[in-house]
Amino acid sequence: MSLCKSIGARLGLGSIFFIAPFFAWAEDNALHPSLQNPDLWSYGADPYGSKVITGDSLIKDGAARIAFERAPKPAADRNTWIELIYHAPDGHLGGTQAVRITYQCSEALLMKFSQRDFGEDGDNSYAHYQTLLPAAEDWKTVTVSLADFSRPAWTPATSNDVGLILENVSAIYLAPALDDSQGGHATLNVKSIEILTAAD
Repeated sequence: MSLCKSIGARLGLGSIFFIAPFFAWAEDNALHPSLQNPDLWSYGADPYGSKVITGDSLIKDGAARIAFERAPKPAADRNTWIELIYHAPDGHLGGTQAVRITYQCSEALLMKFSQRDFGEDGDNSYAHYQTLLPAAEDWKTVTVSLADFSRPAWTPATSNDVGLILENVSAIYLAPALDDSQGGHATLNVKSIEILTAAD
């Protein structure tokens, strides 16, 4: 007789009482395919005092789990930043029609496309196409279409808008929308992120 059956028989509850919760726990903590390659996930923070907190592992208990302490703006011409990064499995987002994400975030969440035209290999504006998702205390699944993305209001006039070129987008940045001037604390958990193509 198995241990579960033995204990269940003694208590008059049957083994299923013990087995069902175990399988429910295992299902809840199973890794989505987007989380199964840890090399596709990273994070970053500015050199002005912001901190990233992950514990002993970024991916655990069925999700990417991270906390941020964003420092206040250090000067008029400098800004702080924090981000969780999902690198495109194919190296780019060519063919993408939408992005579906299941997440929890203590603040509204910025989703940005890291497009090289606006980064260090481009105009250095870092005014990437982005969209804002609502804060979510419980798990929330959102499908974001390309039409939902736009460049931020602070985009400098010197940055030439070449449009959203998905072949030039290598990663999706996720950043809690903390106050630029004051900074603050935020937690972010991501259970899955899916890059949807026309075939999906």
